[in-house]
Amino acid sequence: EKMKVSNGEVSVPIPETPPNTSNQALDAAAATNASNLAQMRKEIAELEAQVMKGGSRPQVSVLSWDLSEMSATAQFAICAGGVLVCYLSTGVLQEGLIRIDLDNELAWYLTLCQFLAYFSFAGVQRLSRGAERRKTPFSYYALLGLLQVVTMGLSNLSVQVLNYPTQILFKSAKPVPTMLFGVAYHRRRYSPSDLLAGVLMVVGMFVYCVADAANFSHFNPRGIVWVVTAIVADAISGAVQEKVSAQHKAPPDEVVFFTHLTGIVYLLVICVGTKEMGEGATFTLEKPHVFAKIVAYSLAGYLGASFLKALLKSSGALATLATTTTRKVAALGLSAAVYPKPFGAPYIGGAVAFFAGVLLHSSAVKVRLRAL
Repeated sequence: EKMKVSNGEVSVPIPETPPNTSNQALDAAAATNASNLAQMRKEIAELEAQVMKGGSRPQVSVLSWDLSEMSATAQFAICAGGVLVCYLSTGVLQEGLIRIDLDNELAWYLTLCQFLAYFSFAGVQRLSRGAERRKTPFSYYALLGLLQVVTMGLSNLSVQVLNYPTQILFKSAKPVPTMLFGVAYHRRRYSPSDLLAGVLMVVGMFVYCVADAANFSHFNPRGIVWVVTAIVADAISGAVQEKVSAQHKAPPDEVVFFTHLTGIVYLLVICVGTKEMGEGATFTLEKPHVFAKIVAYSLAGYLGASFLKALLKSSGALATLATTTTRKVAALGLSAAVYPKPFGAPYIGGAVAFFAGVLLHSSAVKVRLRAL
């Protein structure tokens, strides 16, 4: 007879001893039963191990810090807190570096420094866990490197000519191009709440741009083109990374390492072509404290991405969405507090309209996720 598993418990049938047998037959039956019982015990142990493995919580870690044995509440507190602290620090450092330290110049050189830092951080992480052969064809990383150069480089450039809160709004409006692409390419239909959310976000961004054009001395419409292009490149990059992870099972540090390795090559060409390489190197030698801030800016972004991945894995999409929405609102207030800038009714109205759209979109996503 076979073992039966019911409600997580394993029942083992007891072999029956044949009646009216000789001593020799009884001995043979006893030996057979002992062998069968030993095999059953082994199979039970394997089943229990499989049950325990299937019921265990997912492996959650930030770099080499394993959070898997912590409670769900502790994991959320650590990961969400890490996301907020790291990304808010990144925003303050980025605005200060570009506006004050670099005087609205050397955006491509700043991007090159970021890529060198990310490449170094990922290299150290790979060595710490034992380096292994690359799992993904290099062509994917050549494409990812180009997309990341466009995303990060144009994002830095846009800060030179856009009010920083305006840039935050544009970078937070990813649902808008996603819906436009869904309608145009996939013929997808969206709910009225999704469409209203998109309209509110567009209205909020438009109001902010009109206010910037009237009050922000560095405003240039090219910044809007740059930040929108960066958003599109980031969306494509995310899709390619998902394909790499799904098809080739590449670990995150491999993706970061080789993506930024190829990006460094692109950026060297750009910096030489724009003459920012020489200017940037001279600036670094003259003001090493600014280079230290660039390293801190890069480290905050690298850690923030690791905390964000851990948060998504441990707490799910809804908690991650709530955390990132909170971070966007806090980033607006922190930017205004640390670096005073034009402020008035149009900015308040634009922010209210935009974040009403964000919250409406978040509510629609929450309903869809709970329906799954």
